[in-house]
This record gives sequence, C-alpha cells and structure tokens, in this order.
Amino acid sequence: MATANVVQTSISGGSSNALALQGDGAFLPKLDTASRLALTLGTPDKGLMVYDTTLSTICVWSGTAWELVADSSDTPLQYAGGARDAVCYAGAQSVRVFRDYATMGGFRFRGQYTKSLVPTFPMPANKVVTSPGALGGMTAKTNENWYAIFACANTGDATATLKMMPFLRAGVVAGSSIGLVKGGEGLTPPDVAQTYAWTSANNLVGVDLLVITEAGGFSGRVTKITANSASSISVQTIGSIANHDTFLPAPPGYDHYVYLGSFYFDTLEVRNIYVSGTLVKTKGIYTVYPNTASGAYPYPNFVEIDGSGYISPLATAIVLDSSCVLSTASTGEYVEYFAGDGSLHIVQSGYVFKDNGGNMSVVFSNVQVPFLYPQKFWYANGGLAASRINGQFNVTGWIEP
Repeated sequence: MATANVVQTSISGGSSNALALQGDGAFLPKLDTASRLALTLGTPDKGLMVYDTTLSTICVWSGTAWELVADSSDTPLQYAGGARDAVCYAGAQSVRVFRDYATMGGFRFRGQYTKSLVPTFPMPANKVVTSPGALGGMTAKTNENWYAIFACANTGDATATLKMMPFLRAGVVAGSSIGLVKGGEGLTPPDVAQTYAWTSANNLVGVDLLVITEAGGFSGRVTKITANSASSISVQTIGSIANHDTFLPAPPGYDHYVYLGSFYFDTLEVRNIYVSGTLVKTKGIYTVYPNTASGAYPYPNFVEIDGSGYISPLATAIVLDSSCVLSTASTGEYVEYFAGDGSLHIVQSGYVFKDNGGNMSVVFSNVQVPFLYPQKFWYANGGLAASRINGQFNVTGWIEP
C-alpha cells in the first residue's frame, strides 16, 4: 500500500484541515456546515473544495458563494412489495399503527421506497402516535396541516421510535430558499403564510427532504435541508421547485427512518381516518369542495379541479361523492364525466334518467379519479345539466399505494 502524502491547507475549524492523498484516492478537508459557513473566503479562493459532514456532500467555493455537488442522498426507488400500514384514528390528538417491526426504507413515494430496505427494528410496545410528544423537531403542532408518521431509529437502538412530521407547501421561491404557505383545506388565492414551531432555527439542517411535486408533475427525488426558520426552508438542490409544490422532511436526529402513513389535523383534532393499506377513507368534518355551483359544465369542455389540501399530498387518486339537484319539470338523462386530464380521457362517469316532473336529487358515490397531474382532475356534465343546482363534491378519501 502506498504511503499517504499529506498536503496541508489553510482551512481550519473542522475535524480535518488537510488534503490526504492515498493510493488512487483523496480525502478532502472535512468541515461541518457551521464551520464551513464561518470561513472567510473571497475570489482568490475560487475552486476550494471541502466535504460537509453535516450534509454528507462535497461543497465548492465559486468565488462568491458555496455550491453543493448533486445530492448524495438520491438513490433508485425500491419496490415496496406490500401495502402500507393500516393507520387509524386513536383519539383527538393521536393515531395508531399496527405493525410489529419497521424495516427502514426512507420515504414511500407512489408505492416505492427511497432507500434500501435495511435495517429492521422492533416497533415500540405503545403504537399510538400522539401530539405533542411524537412531534419531530417541533414544540407544537400546526393546525390545518397534513402530517406524516415515521418509524425512526439510530444504529444500536433496541426499538424504533414513532414520530410525526408536517408536509410543507411552497410559497415564494428565491434561489435555494422556499417560503412556506398553508397546505390544508380551503386553499384559495392569495396564499396564506404558514409558520412552524421548530425546536430551534436550523434544527433541520442535514435532514432528508422528499420533493413530492415539481415542474407541474410528480417528482420523488430526495434532497437535503440546508437551513430552516419558522416560515422558510433552504435546500441543497432546488431543481424545479416552484410555488405550490409540496415536500416532506424526515424526522431530525435519526440514522434511519421509514414512512408509515399520513393524516390531517383540522382546527381542533385529528380527522377520523380508516386505512386499508391503499384505500384511505376519511370522516369527520364534512369536507366539501365547493367548485361546482349551479349550472352546466358542458362536455367536452372539461373544467380543471384542484383537490390540493383535501387529501394527503402523497395521494395518487381522489375518492369523492358528487351530488346535485335537477331542478326542472323536464325529463331526460343526466351524465357526469371525470377525467385524468382535459383531453377527453374519461376514467369514470355517472348516469341517471329523470322520469318525472319533480325535482330529483342525484348522488354519484365513491367516484375514484387517478391523478395524471398532482392533486388535479377534470370534470364535465351533460343532458339536463343546465337545470342542475346545489352541485358539490364531498371528498371521502384518497388512494395511496
């Protein structure tokens, strides 16, 4: 084996301040994020490289700012090979999971995990996840927000720990910084700023972040958080994240984690949920999407419906009941169409025939519309639609593989 040749550098403040050459490889100077950011550098230092031990990535000084090499946390998605946990309502501030062991696979995205499925830990005896004790990196929950449940552990732990983390929604994006806005029900312009009670500023630095949506579609890539405040986060690789995109941080302080499921905190408590492992039914507050008022949405001119906030950000389909009243003495057919896009690609339809002169109440129940684009589907109707009043969608659940 070749003798290591060490070339001293002027970097200080980290665990190593030397570039070590050994055989065919090289060890860059190692600094944690705080030490790296504390360095006094200028244009003459352009090209300086260090290994950031907090972010587990290489950083290069451009002459004016630090640039981070592509995410070291990105891994090919791993096939899940089974349904999710059957999460259910346990109390006003808690939900319950049922598995006995947790195999650490990172985030779960569209039926696949983001990390290799190792190692495995026994679950804790108490499988109830309760706020505020189970909040990850937070001192208090944010109401009207979606939350994810994780099993977490550090190497050497006897059992896993259950934690919950909030889903986040992008407001204004400036460089690598993302302002946070409300992501719960009733999302209407303008955006409402959202704040989170993190235990401290920058307590999420180095934590994995699942990018759920970007560039108008589903993403699934994993980056890292480089800074956080009550109202914003900064990320290692911004990619195409823009206004209204959604993402999910992993619980801070753990070597391993795996996503188990999601639920909603409304203004007072956990919304009732019942999970089969793929199909999720929700009951509690009457979750109406008030988009279809009186009148017709004539086929083939579909109208776009955005279900954001009414279902989990990780949902791949929405489940709803569509209802209205046909207020006319006329008889005839009435039809509703549901599509995955605006190009006549119908995935489900409902049909009734009105055979008398009185008003007729219509309900098409358990309509399931898969998403081609995140949280969005398209709607149209026909027949006696011009006499349609009191139209509404009652969101009753979602599908999440």
